[in-house]
Amino acid sequence: CRGSAAAIVVAAAVQSAPRAPRMSRGRRVRPGAIPLQSRCLVGRCGQGGTRSEVPADAAQLPQVFGVPMTSDFIAVGLVYFAQGALGLASLAKPYLLKDELHLPPAEASLLLSLTYWPWVLKPVWGFIADSFSIFGSRRKSYLLLAGLVSVAGYVGLGSGLAGDEKVPTLLLMTLGNFGIAFSDVVVDALVVEKARDDERLMGSLQSYSWGCRAVGAILSAYASGALLESFGVRFVFSLTAVLPIMVVGAALLIRDAKYAPPDSMSVMENSKRQAQQLWDVVRRPEIYLPMLFLFSWQASPTSESAMFYFLTNEIKLNPEFLGRAKLVGAISSLVGIVLYNRAFAAVPLRDYLLRVNAVSVAIGFLPLLLVTRANLALGIPDQLFVLGDDVIQTVAGELAHMPILVLAARVCPPGVEATLFAFLMAE
Repeated sequence: CRGSAAAIVVAAAVQSAPRAPRMSRGRRVRPGAIPLQSRCLVGRCGQGGTRSEVPADAAQLPQVFGVPMTSDFIAVGLVYFAQGALGLASLAKPYLLKDELHLPPAEASLLLSLTYWPWVLKPVWGFIADSFSIFGSRRKSYLLLAGLVSVAGYVGLGSGLAGDEKVPTLLLMTLGNFGIAFSDVVVDALVVEKARDDERLMGSLQSYSWGCRAVGAILSAYASGALLESFGVRFVFSLTAVLPIMVVGAALLIRDAKYAPPDSMSVMENSKRQAQQLWDVVRRPEIYLPMLFLFSWQASPTSESAMFYFLTNEIKLNPEFLGRAKLVGAISSLVGIVLYNRAFAAVPLRDYLLRVNAVSVAIGFLPLLLVTRANLALGIPDQLFVLGDDVIQTVAGELAHMPILVLAARVCPPGVEATLFAFLMAE
């Protein structure tokens, strides 16, 4: 439940911000909404641009979380499923650093954090995906390349190409993360485009996307520990390399209409136009106040590496049990997503964010009971506490996280979907 304390302060500021003006018919303008007549921007509608459309017969298609199963939405689900299933390697990475590279906790934490820089630079990938096309495609082509790059990274780790050297290992892990981070930016932009085309899908699309991710995490969670204990880290990395191929397959399903800026616009002019458009958006109060909230939400540090060493070195938990804990966490994640979609999706966003973050602050202190061994004084065994804490933290985290995604999608205007959403949600 990261960033909760700081986020409460900004949430209050967002809540106290001036209300959006009413339209002449008495309807409130949605924060961040663009009037219909101004939604066709240069380079999108009417001048070589594209606009994502939901097929007219979509209502007749099977639905998941209220989302019609068009080819685009199936592609979105595949990418998110692959992201969740990539948790298969989540235990292999720290075990590789701990047992094969023999790194102490501080150095392992630093190395792992460096491999996640592609997630920090998501706004850059978003700007590239919004500004430049490859063979007239801004979504399909980038998704295809991202999947192939991630496959290469995990194949390198599985083959032992880096040996026990830190720098090559760092590069291969980073390569795998780069492909997934870039694909995440592209598919997030697709979700924003689709949600804007039909605002009734706003909450349902986020629930569908993260539900697919949770299903992937569930299917890979227990295997992440059991396979690691039975076959070792190299086998797990090799098996993980199969998953980004799903991203490649998803790219082939996307109906990506040809995109091109006006003929007279050079690459540099197009970049300047995108940058100016982004600046015009982020300086609006209804945008930068939610941005401050999202920044405070993402800003808190994580104790993941330290907790991993504590669980394996101090409490002596084995990979198989950690896999079971991940399975419990993945199931809890899906429960939290379904609970939000069924019970809280219609709750006013500002009030909900303020209350759920207040509860998250208290829940965030629970791991201290394990670290201080107070759980034993309370008669709660370590393994039971770890599993119970995973359930509580994960359900609460999803209930807090889902409206954040809805808020981020809501404030993204046309033309800069990948850039702004990536900027809002960058790790």
